Amino acid sequence: MSRSFIATLAVALSSVAASAPLPQSTVKPAEILKEVNSDMGGRIAMYSVAATAFREKASDKPQDAVDYVFDSEAKEAWEADVVQGLSLHDVTLADFFTCAIPLMGPQNESSGIVGLYNPWWDAILLLEMYPVAGHPVARDGEPAVLVKNFHFLSGETFRGEEPEVRDEDVRRLTVVPEKDPISVEVWRVTSATVRRFKELLPIDGEDMFGGCGEMFITLDNALEARRLSVRAGLRLIFARTLLKDSKRLARGVHVLKMAKEGNLVQLYNTFRAPETRSMLGTFAELPQEFRRDFVLSSAVETPQATFYILVNRKYSRLYATATVPKDVPATPASFEWYDLNRAGELLALWNDRAEGKEVAK
Repeated sequence: MSRSFIATLAVALSSVAASAPLPQSTVKPAEILKEVNSDMGGRIAMYSVAATAFREKASDKPQDAVDYVFDSEAKEAWEADVVQGLSLHDVTLADFFTCAIPLMGPQNESSGIVGLYNPWWDAILLLEMYPVAGHPVARDGEPAVLVKNFHFLSGETFRGEEPEVRDEDVRRLTVVPEKDPISVEVWRVTSATVRRFKELLPIDGEDMFGGCGEMFITLDNALEARRLSVRAGLRLIFARTLLKDSKRLARGVHVLKMAKEGNLVQLYNTFRAPETRSMLGTFAELPQEFRRDFVLSSAVETPQATFYILVNRKYSRLYATATVPKDVPATPASFEWYDLNRAGELLALWNDRAEGKEVAK
């Protein structure tokens, strides 16, 4: 498939999230779908573009995105199972989608699987999507990619881990760290989930939901709701608490401003902790197109400091953390940033250091 055709396809499919109508295409929708379904590369591009557009729209207005992209049966199931069943509404769901990382699963000529995994929630939304030529929801008769089926699961269930015995044992470490830093916990769940996704839903798999059948049949809905509600609820509580604390909020706004706009000198002046100084240099080298989309995702209060988490709204695999001590600048603030595409590598480095192995810098 030619690059020019893929570019044309991307523009056409981006109409899912566009707010203004696109010019009328001279290529008929049926012809586009026939071409895109002719090889794996085209199908992957189609579902990737569609899922990304849906995620971006849902990070702002989740219900509008669902209304636009889900077919009628999927909409009814979403309302019953997610909005009502899990009590997840727009503010909370927007947080899920903002931090979700797309994972590409198997696809054929009639449908494809995409996973949206949020490591901070440790939850995954599996979407079964299908293309339609000239569907009414598509602007100007362009092809549409709709959702016909979904499964919203905790990371524990998706990875096949043993269920906790007590309600209070629900995992919270990707929201409130205990022994290890929160980044390490996020690397653990991300690397394990991506590995499991590739096992159950390989991109070249022949079955849409592959080895997930038994998981769906034996699903404990009450357990799933408890896990998702605990982690999502804690993040919402932290957000509301931050909004009520003008001093902490002002510091968070400044941290975000530095992440989005600060030059190297400004970053050095703001985050003076020597142990993370080297990261500021690499962060400052990021093109503006990557830095401008960071948002303040969460803030965790400890007796010594506030720990701010920033996630890139467009490139959700990128995140940054800033630790601002309560007595700053007496105790200097620190800044780190990571790419979750390297979660496995980062976790291996952490484990090697923890075991006392020498690690090349």
